[in-house]
Amino acid sequence: MFVSETALLDPVCPTDRSDDPGRIVIVARPDCLVECLAEALRRRFQDREVVVDDHRDTGDGGANLILYYRRDPVEIARIERARHPAFRVSVAVIVDDASGIHPLLEGMARERQIDGILQVNMHLGVLLTSVDLLLKGGEYFPSALLHRRECKHEERATGSEITMDCSQLTARETDILQLLCKGTQNKLIAHRLHLSENTVKTHIRSIYRKLHVTNRTAAVMSYRREGR
Repeated sequence: MFVSETALLDPVCPTDRSDDPGRIVIVARPDCLVECLAEALRRRFQDREVVVDDHRDTGDGGANLILYYRRDPVEIARIERARHPAFRVSVAVIVDDASGIHPLLEGMARERQIDGILQVNMHLGVLLTSVDLLLKGGEYFPSALLHRRECKHEERATGSEITMDCSQLTARETDILQLLCKGTQNKLIAHRLHLSENTVKTHIRSIYRKLHVTNRTAAVMSYRREGR
């Protein structure tokens, strides 16, 4: 089932888990593999409810993490793009082969619309660790996908220099980025700025997009290069 470890962690600093356990929702047609995965998640995350739902649409239903498996990428994109930012949850897609990821999923990963892509043939321990990372606000992508993203980034940079202009950030995004520079975790940022943790995550994704970076370390380096 989960037999080979073929993915690498994207270097993103995770955040503390919320005090409310919440739910893990597997959006898939129930079969033996899906039920085995659900049972493994229940045993690993005993404080969380794990459900298999073949009919999930735009509502989050109290979920902290949504895992899609063998769903049409167009359907996934429609659901996630329709989700209101205030109800942002961690979202990952489980694929059969990381070397053949649908271009639409690659685009969603690049635009920070999904937080991870997991492989069905991952070692079970690695899969559970990646799920734990996603629950804590981190990201997890296969090394093959990260390599392709780096190659595309280099190709774009060869044609035209990418400008990382921090002036594009809103006042709120600048406040959050300054706290990121101090190593402040999302939960503390939310407390200090009187925001929900989901709102903080939404702002951070917007920061990544505007600075053309994929993680908080790169965002901080970009900010500091401008002498902020």
